Amino acid sequence: MTEAIVVASIGALASVICQIIISIKTNNLTTYRIGLLEKKVEKHNNMVERLYVVEQRSKSNQHRIDELEEK
Repeated sequence: MTEAIVVASIGALASVICQIIISIKTNNLTTYRIGLLEKKVEKHNNMVERLYVVEQRSKSNQHRIDELEEK
């Protein structure tokens, strides 16, 4: 009977250790992928800001052209 308890305890301990290792690996992968997504979002946000500046310049240039045409 005690041999069965020892074997069951070893199996349970091995299972817990494997789950801890799997959890650590999964957490590291998730953290890495979130970092990549943050970089992509930052690039997108920079592009949106630059596009806004370009649109404002375009409007300003169009007003200048309109004023020159009126003269």
